[in-house]
Amino acid sequence: MRKACHNILYTVANASIVSNEVSATWVVWVVVCDCVIAALLVLWIILTVRKYRRKDK
Repeated sequence: MRKACHNILYTVANASIVSNEVSATWVVWVVVCDCVIAALLVLWIILTVRKYRRKDK
């Protein structure tokens, strides 16, 4: 079991996808899109609450 785990971990650690630096620009774009969507949702909630408060008055 120990030898099998060693072989698997050695293979994963020395795989080409791990050793090569991959440009992670897609991660930046995902974070930016998430932030934009979150900001739009907050804005939508604020505008909706204001609209219903004006109706109550």
